Amino acid sequence: MQMNIHVALSLTAAANAVLAGRDIGPYWPVNRIFVFDKRFTFQDKSGALLAEDPMRWLESLKGNTQGIWLQSAKRNANDRLESAFANDGRRWILEAVKPRGSDLWEGTEFLGDQKAADHKIWNTVYTRIATDWHQPRLASRSHADLSADLAKTLRNVAAFADEAGLGHFAHIYRDALAVLEGGGTELSTSADDFPTLAQLKPDAARLYRAALGGWNFGGMGSWNDYSFEGAMNLRYEQLTQELFDRLCETLVAVANTTFKSNSAATTHRSGRCTSRTFSRSRNCPAAS
Repeated sequence: MQMNIHVALSLTAAANAVLAGRDIGPYWPVNRIFVFDKRFTFQDKSGALLAEDPMRWLESLKGNTQGIWLQSAKRNANDRLESAFANDGRRWILEAVKPRGSDLWEGTEFLGDQKAADHKIWNTVYTRIATDWHQPRLASRSHADLSADLAKTLRNVAAFADEAGLGHFAHIYRDALAVLEGGGTELSTSADDFPTLAQLKPDAARLYRAALGGWNFGGMGSWNDYSFEGAMNLRYEQLTQELFDRLCETLVAVANTTFKSNSAATTHRSGRCTSRTFSRSRNCPAAS
């Protein structure tokens, strides 16, 4: 899974932990999601610096923010295919929920010194792309419904992979399905301590690990990197887009289990954002 998604998930969990009064210990720059970041700053739309690192941003949320709610919005019709590229693919927006309207934050990655000895070649900037945001969030689906739908899609994609002679992918998707159904081994990555930071409950943890295992949307050699003839290609496109959408929805739902609606935030309807919601707001551009 792309690092920008790991970062959005981690920032959501870290912020909600801090706002709930938990001590998350060292975070920036030692957390593994920052392993390739030289700088990680927060600014407004004019470029004015608001926080010079994630710890200062987390501290700035205290007192006036009730929680961070992760949103996922379509950038364009090619999100799945473009997800391998920096600053492309699905948008991952952090909504800082406040009593009188939310702030929206979106990250952008800039390539720095590619020859850096410490391999910290990226500079990440999170921009506050909107303030006083009042759009309601749609009702989220239950983990049981998400799990059932994701399981069905993983089965169908695995069966298609077998039919297409791509047995290694069939194995990957069946491993993810086994995790989802509670019978598989844990799937993880070297950059992944989100489940611990988020203190995920078992059902959310299974959804997360299955989503991680099922995410194969990259460039050459990934599940994105195939095409077929005629009706078979149509099935591939439909199944792959369905899988992509299901996994994005699942990741958002899991991240938002860290949002504790124990304050005025309960007046908002919980759920996920759509590209239409963002495009209709005069405060929020189509993309940062």
